[in-house]
Amino acid sequence: SDIPIGSYNLIFSKNKYVSSKIANVSVIANNITQITSVTLEAAPGSISGNFKLEGEEKHTGITVSVGSHTVQTDDNGEFTLTEIPAGPRTLIATKSGFESYQAIISLSPGEEFSLDNQTLSFSVGTIKGVSVLQAATNHSGITVSVDGTTRSTQTNAAGDYQLSGIKQGSY
Repeated sequence: SDIPIGSYNLIFSKNKYVSSKIANVSVIANNITQITSVTLEAAPGSISGNFKLEGEEKHTGITVSVGSHTVQTDDNGEFTLTEIPAGPRTLIATKSGFESYQAIISLSPGEEFSLDNQTLSFSVGTIKGVSVLQAATNHSGITVSVDGTTRSTQTNAAGDYQLSGIKQGSY
């Protein structure tokens, strides 16, 4: 009742949501102008933080992704992902030679989420096999060591050995 006859633009807005505009809405004397439903989209948010690499001084090159949004960490392991849609999102951090990190983050509209001090641990594997002594029936006591590490074990009577927790790599 207080709006003069004419044509107007309607602006719909709310903090942390994307504004919407309907242009050229006509106000006609003695009429009600019906507008269709307007949905405001949640404003995208951001996720930032840092990752560390176990046993490393520089933490560069960790790939951090949420959906199609992907960045690499800097030397300090810091990253920022922007324009992330609100809602539950899966964040994945990976680097060759290290275990992956995965977390579900519930991002509110327009939220600036911080994920700090996460560490990617070394990827580890197991080496196992058999070593025997020629012309012997008891093969126990053969020392098997991984060159360049402090890891070693001894064979059992059958000559079986197993080394677990070996950092991924070539030895």
